[in-house]
Amino acid sequence: MPDNGKWKLTGFIEALHTLKETQPTWAALGHIRAALDRWADRCAHDPYLGAYREPGFDNLWHTAVPGTLHDGHKICCVYWIWETTRTVKVDMMQPLRLPIASAPLDDGEAEAELA
Repeated sequence: MPDNGKWKLTGFIEALHTLKETQPTWAALGHIRAALDRWADRCAHDPYLGAYREPGFDNLWHTAVPGTLHDGHKICCVYWIWETTRTVKVDMMQPLRLPIASAPLDDGEAEAELA
């Protein structure tokens, strides 16, 4: 459901702080932080792009963040989308081991990981 207007993104900084506290090795990787920042910017424009709705919830979505592949894991993000207020609330970010059933690898990351 793309839209040209921006969405309000909340909870992103808090989720980054939690990631830094719980996964300090991941948080220290510059390319991971850059990929998360790119994802946040993309999500503020189209929170549905590359995302999957959680079964049983009308507005809970999740995605594997592109560009975050490291050591056989990718950062996954769970977030709520409220269309009436155009708000996206990041609930959690966490590295998950591949394969992630609903999140295919992207941008040649599979080849890079296997090399």
